[in-house]
Amino acid sequence: MKTGLWEMTYTSDIQGSFLPQATLDQMTPAQKAQLAAAAKKQAAQGPQTWKEKTCVTAKDLQAGAFRASDDQNDPDCKFTMKSQTRTLQEGSTACSGAEARHTAMKIEALGRDRIKGSITADSTSGKMNMQLSGKWLSDSCAGADDD
Repeated sequence: MKTGLWEMTYTSDIQGSFLPQATLDQMTPAQKAQLAAAAKKQAAQGPQTWKEKTCVTAKDLQAGAFRASDDQNDPDCKFTMKSQTRTLQEGSTACSGAEARHTAMKIEALGRDRIKGSITADSTSGKMNMQLSGKWLSDSCAGADDD
């Protein structure tokens, strides 16, 4: 897989909420009702698709480039790379504490300039299934959305 600027397309289906239980416990009944209505509306809309341009470095590829950034920065999360070859990157993250969740990812290289994959996440209050695809754009990361 090439390093540099990638255009990623994501399609996600989210059910429930990924708010920590402590946050949910502090909500008023009216806030909980509002959150439930928003979740129901989101579920009725079905899967959502979006694109972004992201920079992928050699360091990213070694550490699991496509795992959730929230998990990377959370000291209560432990990432385990299950398989890492030239054409496959598969790993999982287990998070404990107030924001307990489990995430699994599988990314397959369809060549040096194309990938496809999936990411799933489960928490006590929600589930997410995401399909992704990516195409390499350039060696330079100029124009990345995460600049």
